[in-house]
Amino acid sequence: MQLGIYEFLTAIVFLLQTPVPNYQDVDLSFVYDIQFPTMDPVKLEQNSPYSFLRQYIYTTSKVAELQMSSPQIAEFVRFAKVHTLIA
Repeated sequence: MQLGIYEFLTAIVFLLQTPVPNYQDVDLSFVYDIQFPTMDPVKLEQNSPYSFLRQYIYTTSKVAELQMSSPQIAEFVRFAKVHTLIA
């Protein structure tokens, strides 16, 4: 049986509207608003690979630190611990 485009899109919409068990949405979009040092493309080109990697690691570690310290992540971890102990 081959689905037409209408049936395919209808199935996708149905799946997207169906709640997933044990799913918790966590909004981390607040990180997008934080101003990190801008990387000048000319300087990036002049930097050594080591300097680029060091800047990249610094920036990603700061993003991870901010995300992991968010109240929503703390709530998610508490939720996961409780449900892991029950199961």
